[in-house]
This record gives sequence, C-alpha cells and structure tokens, in this order.
Amino acid sequence: MVDEQQRFAKIMQAEIYGQEMKKLEQEYGMLMMRLQELEKTVKALDDVIAKKKFKAMVPLGSGIFLNTEVNDVSQFLVAVSSKYLVKMDPKRAREFLQEQKKLVEDAAERLEKQFEALEEQLQKVVNELQEMERETESHNE
Repeated sequence: MVDEQQRFAKIMQAEIYGQEMKKLEQEYGMLMMRLQELEKTVKALDDVIAKKKFKAMVPLGSGIFLNTEVNDVSQFLVAVSSKYLVKMDPKRAREFLQEQKKLVEDAAERLEKQFEALEEQLQKVVNELQEMERETESHNE
C-alpha cells in the first residue's frame, strides 16, 4: 500500500520542479530581452556607421536631453562592465556586440537544456504519483 509520506514527498518534489521551471522561464525571458536589445544596438550601430554624420538627443542626466549633431563616428565608448567604458572603433564595437550576443545565446541554450531536464524529472514524478494512485485504488477495491 502507498505510504502517505511517500505520496506527500512526491507532491512536494513535483512542486519544487515546477517552481524551478518557472524561475528558468523568467531567466530565459530576461535573456531574450537582452538578446533583442543587443540586436537593436547592432542595427543602430550599423545605421550610424553608414551615415557617418547624424543628429541625436544626448542625455545630460535627470531627464534632460540635448539635441546635437554627431560628426565623428570613428570612436565609441562601450560599456564592458557596469563600471568600465572602453574606446572602440566601429568594427571592434560591432565585434564586441556580436560576442555579447553569442554569450547570451549560449546561456539561453543552457537554460533550455536545464528546463528540458527538469521537465523530464517532473514527468517522471507525475508518472510515479499516478502509479501510486492506481495502487491505492486497486487496494481499496
């Protein structure tokens, strides 16, 4: 006969797997937003490089912007971390963005594999719970 503690443990295990899957889905969503942002930035960089000269609104801070004309697109300041900016030429800046995209894509792929593994484990636990239910029903007959 199925022990109630075993049944409860399986239910708790299924709940934990479900919560972990939800966390992975949220992380994956953030990665996808970051990937879209990087793709938009690559496109904007390509557009800027092609124009060589353009008008832009530059933030001064606290919601204040300055309308300006950019005449030199030979150097960009690129945030390589939350604290550091590095001067890069357009080609290197684009390469840096592509490297960042690759890192995000790799991370998303790892999350997909983790999600699939959890999904498999959850299905196994669900099957075990269903088997426990069948055993309980057959013993009650």
